[in-house]
Amino acid sequence: MSRAAFSLRFREVTGDSPGSYVTGVRMQRAEDALARSDVTLAQIAAKVGYRNEYAFSTAFRRRHGVSPGKWRAAARTVQPDYVPH
Repeated sequence: MSRAAFSLRFREVTGDSPGSYVTGVRMQRAEDALARSDVTLAQIAAKVGYRNEYAFSTAFRRRHGVSPGKWRAAARTVQPDYVPH
């Protein structure tokens, strides 16, 4: 299967491009780590597949509109089990 055919079929099945899908999975894992652990941003970035915390922070801010640190604080302030999206 060609790359273009794969991308088209992937979008038909999931409703998302392969890149957007992967970013979504990474962000879901990062959200969980931010809300439920005290792991550093650098460790979370590496765990979810970013080269460094700066690339991770940029991607996170682009998706959520706030920095990972502010998101973590909000997630913990509201309720221990609440995870803002």
